[in-house]
Amino acid sequence: MTKFVKKDQLSSSWYEIDAKNAVVGRLATIISKIIRGKNKTTFTPHMDNGDFVIVKNIEQIKFTGKKFQNKKYYRHTGHPGGIKETTPEKLYEKKPGHALKLAVKRMLPGGVLGKKQLTKLKIYSGNDHPHSAQNPTVIELAKLNNKNIKQIKFTGKKFQNKKYYRHTGHPGGIKEITPEKLHEKKPGEALKLAVKRMLPGGVLGRKQLTKLKIYKGSDHPHESQNPKIIELNKLNNKNIIRN
Repeated sequence: MTKFVKKDQLSSSWYEIDAKNAVVGRLATIISKIIRGKNKTTFTPHMDNGDFVIVKNIEQIKFTGKKFQNKKYYRHTGHPGGIKETTPEKLYEKKPGHALKLAVKRMLPGGVLGKKQLTKLKIYSGNDHPHSAQNPTVIELAKLNNKNIKQIKFTGKKFQNKKYYRHTGHPGGIKEITPEKLHEKKPGEALKLAVKRMLPGGVLGRKQLTKLKIYKGSDHPHESQNPKIIELNKLNNKNIIRN
């Protein structure tokens, strides 16, 4: 039976993130998890159990590719023909932190709960903010990268030559990609695909695949679960470690 946290057990911590050279979408993913409370073992979907996040140096945030100039945000005034559009570049001139706020908002649940959670995001230009009294814990984005996934290897020339195929569902919509290109976009996706193909199909396989957590770097958010370490070089599998 699932046990949810009660209202009198709710508590909030404060975190601080330096947005210097951070990518908007990836930063928004981290923030949304924290302000929803998904970084806690007491996560309860229907309750405001998240923590506060302070983002500083928002003026130094980055967009990938040409999204800064070409991405479009739309809103409607409520009057006939009242649709308005703007780009991150124009939005940045008026409200530097609004693009990040919009990205986070779209990752939160709708309605009253999502609005309440969004108030826990505090965005500031420069290094200073008025929340020093809360003693926020500093989150170093460089250390949040998925655990050593960029160091994973392919045998032979599979990294350049192997092909992954998918279909868009439209006529002639078959697409192909190599591990090399996939690695640039999603470093852990090749491993995830390999594991997926070894699991049973259907609901059971999808459920089992959710138990795979892939991270860059040496850190991950599951220390509280006290995971056991498997040393690959001590396993019997032949040549599992490649130099």
